Amino acid sequence: MPVCRTYVAVSALVGLSACGTASSSPLDSSNHAHCVAAFFYARQIALGGPKPNLELAVQSTARSLFEGKRMKADGTLQASQMESAAVLSAHGRDTEAMTHLLLDCAKRQDADPSYQALDETGQLMAAARKTDPACKSDQVCGRLAR
Repeated sequence: MPVCRTYVAVSALVGLSACGTASSSPLDSSNHAHCVAAFFYARQIALGGPKPNLELAVQSTARSLFEGKRMKADGTLQASQMESAAVLSAHGRDTEAMTHLLLDCAKRQDADPSYQALDETGQLMAAARKTDPACKSDQVCGRLAR
C-alpha cells in the first residue's frame, strides 16, 4: 500500500500530544527541513503511547528519507539537519502547528511525481524498514506495506 494512503491517521494520533508555546517563525511545508521535523514528530507520536503504530512510524521515516534526498541534492543536508532540530525545539509542543505542517508536507509530497514513483515501487518503505530503529528485524517490520 502506498505511504500516502494511510497518512490521514496522523491527525488522530497527533491529538494525543501535549500543547505548548512556539516561536514566531513561520512553518513552511516547502522547506525540506521543516518537513523532516514534521515527519520526525509524527514518528515519535506514532511510537508513543500504549499501542505504538509501527507502520505509521516507518511511513514517517520513509517520507523523511525522501526529504533527505532532496536536501542532499540541494547541498543543504547539514544545515537542514540543524534547522529541523530548531523547528522541533521551537514548535514540537504546538500540536496544532505541527499537525498542520505535517499534513501540508504530506500533501506536497503526494503531488510530487518523483515521490509518487518511489512510493508506488515500494522503494521508500524498503529503505525506511532498513533505516528505522523500530525495525529491529524483518520479523518486526517484514509485514509492513511493501
